[in-house]
Amino acid sequence: LGHLGVDDESAEYKSYYLWNAVEGVDFVIDGHSHTVMTSGESGQPIQSTGTKFENIGVIVIDNATKKIEDHYLVPEGDLKEMTSAYVTGFAQEIVDSVDAEYKKTFAESEVELNGDKPANRAAESNNGDLITDAMLWSVKNAGGELNVPAENVLAITNGGGIRAWIHKGPVTKADVTTVLPFGNTIAVVYVTGAELLEALEASTFALPGTEGGFPQIAGMKMTIDTSKPYDKGAQYPESTFYGPKSINRVTIDSINGKPFDAKATYAVVTNNFCQVGGDTYYAFRAAYEAGKTFDTSIAMDVAVMDYVTEILGGKIGAEYAAPQGRITIK
Repeated sequence: LGHLGVDDESAEYKSYYLWNAVEGVDFVIDGHSHTVMTSGESGQPIQSTGTKFENIGVIVIDNATKKIEDHYLVPEGDLKEMTSAYVTGFAQEIVDSVDAEYKKTFAESEVELNGDKPANRAAESNNGDLITDAMLWSVKNAGGELNVPAENVLAITNGGGIRAWIHKGPVTKADVTTVLPFGNTIAVVYVTGAELLEALEASTFALPGTEGGFPQIAGMKMTIDTSKPYDKGAQYPESTFYGPKSINRVTIDSINGKPFDAKATYAVVTNNFCQVGGDTYYAFRAAYEAGKTFDTSIAMDVAVMDYVTEILGGKIGAEYAAPQGRITIK
């Protein structure tokens, strides 16, 4: 089972190359690129079903010989005649009850919150500002004490996790869960200023191109100088990304209005994907492995809904009409 893909985004990590480089593999079931295929570019036994339930992948294995006899894709439409009416009806009752709850309007938006994939992966966005503000508020509102002064608490989430727009007008729970569909919870990671700087340098390496790890932030101001090259260092363990050999492009201008201190300890409010070193955040992994972190169990979408309801009074207004100037890109 892989999640590599075969398009240009996968670069040198395509599933084709896995098949060519690794012995002892009979078959590769691939994902990521949403490709519909039953074989690789040179006939390799690689299968991918596409996306959004387009197809069901089937592999037939002879139980005696352990050999693959056949493999193919069944289009989703072909399954309808095999579906039990009882199961369909029972499932639909559940779907309808959930849909009814999530289609309820809980707020109004006076602005367009940017959900474009490139925008959230290459620059500060107003959607990112709202989400990280909500994350920061949710942790402070939870009532527990953090191990650092309040001025040393900030928030970061990866722009790749922001998946949709919120448009002007009524806002439903379904709108928010479409923006944040992965069910991530909010976590806190304690890092030094130097580790924070490393994470930000690594997460902006692709600029002026795009990368899912690009940080959307709250409680901090930073500048990225894209005229300078990313000083590529060693590859992070168990990762496709490379850490910075030196801090060359990112400057942390301030944290909560205070000067940045590379030796200080900061509490980074983030999501549980970045907490464990996901995307380009390997600098957080050391803190995770050392136990310098905890998961709040607060769901990100719930935090946003609560923030909009309790702090914004159910109205997303002019404050979020545009990015607030937290990230400067030269």
